[in-house]
Amino acid sequence: AAGKENQLVVYPGASLGALSGVAVRYDGYGASSNSILTISNLGKLAGDAVCNNADGNNACVLNNQAGAVATDAVTYNANVHNDGLIVIGKPGQFQTLTVSGSLTQSGSGVLRADVDFDQLRSSRMVVQGDAVLAGAVDVLPQALLPNRELTVATVQGNSTGALTAVDSPVYDYEARQAGPDTRIRVASANFNAPSMDLEANQSEVAGNLQRIWDGGGNSALAPLFAQLD
Repeated sequence: AAGKENQLVVYPGASLGALSGVAVRYDGYGASSNSILTISNLGKLAGDAVCNNADGNNACVLNNQAGAVATDAVTYNANVHNDGLIVIGKPGQFQTLTVSGSLTQSGSGVLRADVDFDQLRSSRMVVQGDAVLAGAVDVLPQALLPNRELTVATVQGNSTGALTAVDSPVYDYEARQAGPDTRIRVASANFNAPSMDLEANQSEVAGNLQRIWDGGGNSALAPLFAQLD
């Protein structure tokens, strides 16, 4: 597509993607002629948004609306506004999603990252422009251990605000800003949380797991700890 002030809408219940991994490709004329593409995602956007114009600027605006999902991407040549869910890269692949423009995430927005606290791997969003951060960061753990921290987002421009970690019934996650990075860790665990409503024998097993966790955990049990998330 090319032209001025173009619009692409993915409606609720609809999905846009491609086997190439590029969901949207836009080659515009130049920013001075308003040669941009605004992508409004209300459904599911699966893949990259590769957007360029003659000036070499970010030629797209991606509006990921509340209730929408954007996933399977490693490149957004766009200024991104997130009110919904952005899954960083393909789930389970520990990829880096590069946003060449800015990021604005509202209070309803969520970034979801894969994490492996045993091998110290995480998927990560890198914002090359400025960012306004609100809302949440959610993790899909493959391995969990205490006393370790992973970076899930980096802002190379100016950044304001912060992300809040999403907890689970067992784990209390904590996100913090460390310079340009948003880092996440497991702040605490309670394997016999009241919400689990465990029977007596289950509580005994939970107590054993709690002692191992409090003692620093181990690699052998890290995948099991992740399954209990």
